[in-house]
Amino acid sequence: MSLTRHHRKWLGMGIAGAVMAGTIVPIAAALPAFAADGTAVITSGTMSVEVSTAFPQALKYTLGTKTMTGATAVATKMKINGADQAVTVTSKVNVDGKSIEYAIAVPGMAGVSMKAKLAVEKNVLTFNITEITETGTAKVERLQIMDQDLITLSSAQAGASLATAVVSVDRAKSGDNITALTADTAVDAEAKTSMVAIANTNDLAASFESNSMYDGAFGAPDNGLAGADKGRIWRQVKADGANKLVGFSSGAWLYRAKNSTETEPLPMAKVIITGDVNADGKVNWQDGAIASRDIQIKPYGWEDVKNRVVQSIPFNFASQATNPFLRTLDDVKHVALATDGLGQYSLEKGFTSEGHDSANTDFDGNFNVRAGGLADMNTMLEQAKKFGATFTVHINNTEAYPSAHSFNEQFIKQPPQKNWNWLEQAYIIDQRHDVLSGDQKSRLDGMAESVNDNLTANYVDVYYESGWVGERLQRNLIDAGYSVSSEWADSLVRNNTWSHWAVDENYGGSTNKGWNSEILRFSQNTQRDTWNPDPRLGTPHLVEWQGWTGQNNYNNFLKNVWDNNVPAKFLQQQEITTWTPEAITLENNLRVTGTTLENRIITQNGAKVLEGHNYLLPWSSDLVQFGEEAVNDTNNQTKLYNYSRDGGAQTWTLTPAFATQSTLKLYELTDQGRKFLSDVPVTGGKISLSPKANTAYVLAPTSALATVPANADAAWGFGTGIKDPGFNSGALANWAPTGDVTVNNSAKGLNSVKFGAAASSISQKLAPLNKGTYSVSAWVEIDPTVNNQEKFPRGKRETTLEATVSNKPAVKNTTNSSALFNTVAADQKNRTYTQRVRVLIDVANNGDAPTVKFSAPAGSTAVLIDDFRVIKTEHVSAADVVSGSPTGVVLAEDFENVDQGWGPFVKGNAGGITDPRTHLAPIHAPYTQKGWNNKPIDNVLDGQFSLLSHEENGGLVYRTTPATMAFTQGHDYEISFDYQSAKAGEYTWVGGYDGAAGAVQTVSTPVPLMQTTERWVQNFTASACGDSYVGLLRSGTTAADFSLDNLLIRDLGESSKTPACAQLSLAQTGPIIEQGTDNEFTTTLVSNEPAAVANAKVSLQLPEGWTATATTSATATSLAPGASLVTKWNVVAPATADGNYNIKATSTYTTTVAPIGARVAETTLGAYTMPHPPTEDTYASDMQWIGTPDNGWGPAEKDLSNGEQGEKDGKALTLDGKTYSKGLGVHAASKIKYFVGAQCSAFTALIGVDDFQGTKGSVIFKVLGDGTELYNSGIMTGATPAKNIDVKLNGAKYIELIVDPNGSNGNDWADWADAMFRCSDDSPALELAPVVNPAGPLEQGKTYTVTVGDLKANSEATFSLGTAELGKATANATGIATYSYKVAADATEGESSINVAGTDSNGKAATGSVAVSIVGTPPAAPTQDVFASDLEFVGTPTNGWGPVERDLNNGEDAEGDGAPITIDATVYKKGLGVHADSSVRFYLGGQCTSFTAMVGIDDAKLPKAHRGNVVFTVVGDGETLATSPQLTVDDEALKLTADVTGKNYVDLNVAKINVGGTNGDEWADWADAKFSCGDEAPALTLVPVVDGGNAVAQGSTHKVTVADLKAGSTATLKLTTGAVAALAAGDDLTAVANADGVATFSLVVPADAAVGTATLTATGTDKFGKEASGTVNLTITAKAVDPTDPPTTEPPPPRTRRLRPPLRRPPRDRRLRPPRDPQLREHRGLPPRVQLHLAQPHRVQLHLAQPHRAQVREQPLLPPAGMSSPTLAPTECCRSSALPCWPYLVVRGPCWSAAAGAMVRF
Repeated sequence: MSLTRHHRKWLGMGIAGAVMAGTIVPIAAALPAFAADGTAVITSGTMSVEVSTAFPQALKYTLGTKTMTGATAVATKMKINGADQAVTVTSKVNVDGKSIEYAIAVPGMAGVSMKAKLAVEKNVLTFNITEITETGTAKVERLQIMDQDLITLSSAQAGASLATAVVSVDRAKSGDNITALTADTAVDAEAKTSMVAIANTNDLAASFESNSMYDGAFGAPDNGLAGADKGRIWRQVKADGANKLVGFSSGAWLYRAKNSTETEPLPMAKVIITGDVNADGKVNWQDGAIASRDIQIKPYGWEDVKNRVVQSIPFNFASQATNPFLRTLDDVKHVALATDGLGQYSLEKGFTSEGHDSANTDFDGNFNVRAGGLADMNTMLEQAKKFGATFTVHINNTEAYPSAHSFNEQFIKQPPQKNWNWLEQAYIIDQRHDVLSGDQKSRLDGMAESVNDNLTANYVDVYYESGWVGERLQRNLIDAGYSVSSEWADSLVRNNTWSHWAVDENYGGSTNKGWNSEILRFSQNTQRDTWNPDPRLGTPHLVEWQGWTGQNNYNNFLKNVWDNNVPAKFLQQQEITTWTPEAITLENNLRVTGTTLENRIITQNGAKVLEGHNYLLPWSSDLVQFGEEAVNDTNNQTKLYNYSRDGGAQTWTLTPAFATQSTLKLYELTDQGRKFLSDVPVTGGKISLSPKANTAYVLAPTSALATVPANADAAWGFGTGIKDPGFNSGALANWAPTGDVTVNNSAKGLNSVKFGAAASSISQKLAPLNKGTYSVSAWVEIDPTVNNQEKFPRGKRETTLEATVSNKPAVKNTTNSSALFNTVAADQKNRTYTQRVRVLIDVANNGDAPTVKFSAPAGSTAVLIDDFRVIKTEHVSAADVVSGSPTGVVLAEDFENVDQGWGPFVKGNAGGITDPRTHLAPIHAPYTQKGWNNKPIDNVLDGQFSLLSHEENGGLVYRTTPATMAFTQGHDYEISFDYQSAKAGEYTWVGGYDGAAGAVQTVSTPVPLMQTTERWVQNFTASACGDSYVGLLRSGTTAADFSLDNLLIRDLGESSKTPACAQLSLAQTGPIIEQGTDNEFTTTLVSNEPAAVANAKVSLQLPEGWTATATTSATATSLAPGASLVTKWNVVAPATADGNYNIKATSTYTTTVAPIGARVAETTLGAYTMPHPPTEDTYASDMQWIGTPDNGWGPAEKDLSNGEQGEKDGKALTLDGKTYSKGLGVHAASKIKYFVGAQCSAFTALIGVDDFQGTKGSVIFKVLGDGTELYNSGIMTGATPAKNIDVKLNGAKYIELIVDPNGSNGNDWADWADAMFRCSDDSPALELAPVVNPAGPLEQGKTYTVTVGDLKANSEATFSLGTAELGKATANATGIATYSYKVAADATEGESSINVAGTDSNGKAATGSVAVSIVGTPPAAPTQDVFASDLEFVGTPTNGWGPVERDLNNGEDAEGDGAPITIDATVYKKGLGVHADSSVRFYLGGQCTSFTAMVGIDDAKLPKAHRGNVVFTVVGDGETLATSPQLTVDDEALKLTADVTGKNYVDLNVAKINVGGTNGDEWADWADAKFSCGDEAPALTLVPVVDGGNAVAQGSTHKVTVADLKAGSTATLKLTTGAVAALAAGDDLTAVANADGVATFSLVVPADAAVGTATLTATGTDKFGKEASGTVNLTITAKAVDPTDPPTTEPPPPRTRRLRPPLRRPPRDRRLRPPRDPQLREHRGLPPRVQLHLAQPHRVQLHLAQPHRAQVREQPLLPPAGMSSPTLAPTECCRSSALPCWPYLVVRGPCWSAAAGAMVRF
């Protein structure tokens, strides 16, 4: 197996197609062109281009005798960083005549210059910025040449037309715009943009490419242009007299992203010119589209697309490991044999952690161990190569679960933003940080290093970002060797080769599918699977069979492959050449006609190969390969696929490759591969066939042309240790069958082994194992279901799974029924009664080989067995879950080593056939634990895993089965476990048995609120009425979590009582109890006893003060088996009732057959009372909902728009451009119910579709009162203005706010903005929020200001400290009052509050408060670096045990009784020793800048069992400055750093974390705790900036600016040449800094200033108030010679432009290569280079560019007589660097010689 991965390099932003690799240019070579003044001509021989010498623009293209126009005006400016900048340009045509180079100066940006190039190759012109130089502070971020006009069309040109395309994923809306340019064409008010553009006349067509890129962080316009690359090409129609012109230019380029220190690839744009390339007798956009393929930056990995015929999603989810990697390998083989080796592309959803969604942000180092881990994954990938299959994996870089290893505070946006919410609550990733930090690249590179190279792609889930962030993700993926695919077709469009929503008809609405563009499909047909279905070309579809979205029909999967995907991929093997209403033609002589897939006809070389749903398609017999080194020739057609959807006789004319054969071998394709049928004669080039319906065949000239290994060579079960574990071979040769054993193929095409009526068994000796404990398991279904329906009663038959090893007795698990319907959607066995059965074996010696056997005695009930697995695991004993030595233990589970699934629990019916919201949650403290981001409970209670149910669906979440826990009938059991519950009554612990009509629940106990770990202990009596179970029921509807761990079940022996077989249930009508009125409840007693029962009676036990009245009979004299006693009850709760309550129902009856006796059945229901109705105007978002609202996508949101699947993940409510802080955000279909108790007169709101959806969405708003419609908005779309509504409630008690989806619910984000119930004449008062300044504790004797807003203008506010009034202040015109408060010198120290009372902006009496802490006079602030232990404490520190210790660990309860501070065996002399919870306060007085400490739990606690568990926090003036992760004594010391600049008070806090309900031993050390204080920050260095550069002439005048000054301060400027001041002391220049701290001087260089080096010195007060200075070196040059002066003896210099040297790198010369230094590996490929720029005839400017430093030296240079190159004096190259110097210089240029440059050593 090879793990070698070929890392790819990012070329621009993708892998560029080879220029002119295939385009036919049917035009003679370009005629010679002649340059006009200010222009030049460059030519490739094929095409000549007239270019401007004053700006990098093409002016005219000549291809043969035809021409196209470039720019019609020469540009003079560039847009840099969003601002227009004038530029000056010089240029020179290169000697080869194929290119011209430009030097570009940007006077408005000091130190910024560029080099550019236009080059022509064949019929392609390429524009490049080859270099950007930044020698000053100015930096280039964004760059655009608005009027470069690579091509200009005129309406005066015959046939002028433009075709543009953007990505549209709306099936009803094309992204194309094909427009003839005429004199009547409307002028564009502003430029328009597109991803693709093609311009053409009747003579020529032009297409464009660019590496344009945007960064949305620079603003909304850039963000909009970045979306789906719609800003790549710009155009604008302008008037030109009576005509219209349209010029095409590249979109903007990004050189440096916001906040990035890295630069991006240099700007590039291309234009390709072509004639009638498809030889259809005309030139149009299609010719340009064909030509564009030669300049496109094609998506990386596009070559693989044509071979992705079979597309599938093996799915693992929620710890279930239903598709372990090696089972998926067998599925690959299965499909390969069934399709004769069609290329397979499988998306592994769930390769990390606990499966799909779990930690899929980690990419590496967290592989799904339950599915087999990295080793099995790599085995799968390597072996799959032999069967023509490759894989992609599902990753996420948008949101992260806290359990991900990559999750931390920096990884996610702050404050945390919720998003997807399923197994856990996910949070939005800070993608910019992820990119800039290098973390994203590191994770992807780690994956590439770890995972086999047959992982050729990564699927990026739910990706919203575009522009730079998205491009960098693509670049990192490509650098790691992965092609890109995504959930949505309009994501990551540059490199997206596969979109889930494009190929899966079950996903997305019609407005979010594949690319709807004829232009893009035409030009990129072979490159992507992102297309809208075309009626002739089709598109591949995804129909699943491995559990994704519950799909498990292999026959449907295979039908989709044959009927849809094979024809679509046949056409994707070729490029499109013409597209007309009559036909589409493609390369390899393909032609497609028809109007639908039903009447489509495909011909090849004139022979029909497909008609409707019948085909005989030529195909390659070569094994399909994927990846960068793949070799595939799809045109090497050596076999034929025959398929007919409906079957029947057919006659086909063969293509030339097959027509000459005398016979063809015909094979039917089966699950086991080819099945030879006959040699079919070829007669007259034709063949006759009679295929069966929906059956595939292959025909080949010889049997040797086999694509994949045969069934016998498939090595089923490779790597599992079991031969043919899933019975895919179709035979039982490996299983030693006895009795009535057959391989069964279900109605869905799924294989298993079936036991018939006879006594039967299968067995196999497995491969040798290493010593240890193993789980041996298999899927078992007793009494197979028919038609996937639940069926009762269930048939029974005893079955036994057993395993023997190491000469030990067999370990057995015997069951006699399959009673639980499989509802795990991800399980291929869903909708059957199949469940896992396992045994644990102990292998005593390395190399022992176990034998596994499955058997059943004779019986009429059939049994199915499938998918044997052997997995390394561990035994769990009682000691692993509880202390002590409990007796009678029959099951112990700590969830630390579960092989797959949830240990003894199996998913129940919660949510139906769905993906559960329960999994084995891994710990990742503190993020998965209580307290982080207000999390109410711990995910993990003990160890590394707990069983977490997160906001589960209603119903039975999980339960035991007889195979996982066999209860003995009539025995008492003690069930105990650790648990936490986020809310009361949301979950219920239940027990029951499997009866003849299904599960019967006999015990139910609501789970209370429990936010610390407690032990649940409950007795349970196993029923004699059927197999018993226990489990968890989701009984509530409010979002809540439940964690369980350390399960223990003890058998207490035979019970003294006989449990009832009857089932008693209690249900409430309506979701909530209304106080003071009748609330209907219903009890239902169902007798499941074998005979009639007598004297049945039901009663209710209620909370104190409640009453219940039976309105129907609560008794029955007799109940027959299966009969019910249904009783209605009116329950009245008192008016004082408020909150959650338990209501218990009890039934009693007497059996009439043995064993005769009384029976009791009980059940308990959690209920909650109605919130009291509002009595004043109240926002709907501030009221309690009745039940859980219905919502079409994710939860309904309060005060936010709808958002995604997470709670509180919406955006600001926005309607018609205005945002609203209050309201409801929902998605149709939605219903929210309120109780207003007839207390409210009206409901008001502003309603509409949220602006986020643009014009999308279509909804109807309704308001119902007590079920009657009170308001109907009619249809509203995203284009409909928002409506103000005022709905009279007419005394209604219940109000429902409904949003109807109006048929389709795509994009239906509906807002009820400012939604309010009008329940009085008064609106609620605002809560005032006073702010104290300066922040932090209040010092005795010091004055503070207290400011409060939201007051009524000019009203008076009263300020109090606690209850003592301080004074009053009047609000200003904006409603802000400010009160100045001096703390009394004797004010009581401690905690208090400042309270404000006044009149709010609504005229209501309002109050508010802010907590404060009063302290005494602080100690002196430190003025130099100081250890915390040497500072005086402010007040008395709090400490969990004894006093805080200085320079010692915590010790005991006496001062000074600690020992030296020790962490990780390192002893620290300085620091603080504390015990959590602890808080120590210091006064810094704003004098310090930073705090550092090594923190951790002291080594003194190493021997302790608890290990301690704490979090360290640094708080400054009330603001949290730094927080540690959760630390125990086992963690290494952590360096904690905090910025305390400007802080007066700093608190060092340590909080203890309760784990497993215990705490203690939290001896926390602040080792080496130190504050950096005093005037540590040096004065700033001022930088004078000379307008026009640092070379100044004698007598010249220049503007000089100096920044970073204190506003209003005076600065001076002095010019010095050598040691002599050029300006007299009294002539020093002065200037006053403006408000921005910039001083501007006018510097006049003296006419007699000495020529040579000078210094310019600025002095002044910097912006921090420090005295500062700074200098810059200038070069003073001689005053320019006046033209009237007498001539010199030297010849006049040539024109400056001609003196400029070529701006390209010198030719490679091995002599110039510096010696390789092994220590410089990271700089390989970056050799130092020296470039010489001739600034004037006798002077050069030398730029030494090296990897780590760049220096500039300027010195006179005159060529000595007879020498062609100058001699240079030595300069300092890298004297101060430890790096080796490269002391060579290349000098070239017409000043001395036109020959190649010579080397000069210096």
